[in-house]
Amino acid sequence: MSKTLCKWPRKDIESSFDELCQVIASPTYVCRSCARSAADRSFLCKPVALQESNGVLIDNTKEQLSEWKKTAQTGVVVVEPETSSIKQTKKALKRQKKATKKLAKLAKQQKKWTKKQKKLARSFQKLQKQSSQFIELETTPIH
Repeated sequence: MSKTLCKWPRKDIESSFDELCQVIASPTYVCRSCARSAADRSFLCKPVALQESNGVLIDNTKEQLSEWKKTAQTGVVVVEPETSSIKQTKKALKRQKKATKKLAKLAKQQKKWTKKQKKLARSFQKLQKQSSQFIELETTPIH
């Protein structure tokens, strides 16, 4: 499989588990986007090389970030986001979506009830009209 690890379907992962083990056995690259690691950069969507020092893998993304900041000619500064703030914003967004969904459900329910109330009001007026006609028939004297 020459696709990136992100795009492997679950069935393919199960069927070619041996190949997956070979790909991730001795990782030399890590993906900046999805945090997956692999021995070859072709298996990752945004690969960054890992450097080995005394048997410990060291990530060189900070070095690359400083290089990118220096070479940026557009004036845009690359800022590393804090993972805790990202998690908090994701949670807040999730809560907001949930609340919006709940409000939409309540609005739909309220619309349904107002429609039902209008229908009941019309039928009540119709019954009042019929009852008033019936009462007039009973009270009019017959000659």
